[in-house]
Amino acid sequence: MATALHTLPLAGDTRLMTSPSSRVRTVSGNLEWDIYLVRHTPAKFVGTVKASDAQAVIAEAVWRFDMKEPNKLLAVRRR
Repeated sequence: MATALHTLPLAGDTRLMTSPSSRVRTVSGNLEWDIYLVRHTPAKFVGTVKASDAQAVIAEAVWRFDMKEPNKLLAVRRR
């Protein structure tokens, strides 16, 4: 009969005790986003927009590029 083996961290082992925030990948300070129109395959590059989050990017792209279908836009943060 197989038994489950549970291991506990050894004294001084802090790998499992670190807070989740120390393991979270930091997001780049870059505020530029590429906008793509996803109506057909492949997606069509529309342009680049500066904004703080994806919702603001879509709103800016709709206004700047005079897009009629905001639900077809995809925002990708530039690296």
